[in-house]
Amino acid sequence: MVAFNESGDTIDNYIADQGYSSMIAAVPVGTMLADLKIVSQSSMIAVDGEGVITFRKGYGRGGDAATLQGQFELLAQ
Repeated sequence: MVAFNESGDTIDNYIADQGYSSMIAAVPVGTMLADLKIVSQSSMIAVDGEGVITFRKGYGRGGDAATLQGQFELLAQ
């Protein structure tokens, strides 16, 4: 999970509060947000071990929380 307006600690706390077990927090470096084509505040992207984007959810579209959780469970296998 990457946040551009919050600290890594804040994101770590969010991950713990939501019960996500397979996420790590990262602070964007350089052109990371532009490279991932993140243009809105609420963007969720699942990236596999090869660096391939396997799921993308933007603000107001892309599925619900259960869909996102399912994607992360697939990546954690």
